[in-house]
Amino acid sequence: AGESKRGFRWLRFENRPLELTELALDYAARDWDALDVRDQAQILRRELQLPIYALEPYSWKAKNWDILMCLCMIQVIVVVPFEVAFLPISANHLFWINRGMDALFGLDMCVHCFTKRSDFRPGIGNIRIISA
Repeated sequence: AGESKRGFRWLRFENRPLELTELALDYAARDWDALDVRDQAQILRRELQLPIYALEPYSWKAKNWDILMCLCMIQVIVVVPFEVAFLPISANHLFWINRGMDALFGLDMCVHCFTKRSDFRPGIGNIRIISA
């Protein structure tokens, strides 16, 4: 049920028109008009559902992740120059904290690959109108 004739359903993030007849044939092997409302609603829910790993850019999860990344940046800006300038090179606790930060920054690059693109910007309005 996760795969249709047009390719993998879970790989499609972009806005696109829904071909109702084609969806009905893919999922129920019947014409759209021949389906009852309950089946039509189930097909639409299944088609419009985002994959579990697609991150909404303005969700609380994304905001918390951004706060964590800001705290990591503050740690790097404050602690790393002090460490480089005044502390001897050794594999102490700061070394392992820095490796953890490196891992979080690497994970951040992966997280952004699975964040939905959104044209909506809360509080800013329509950016095309503002820039015109």
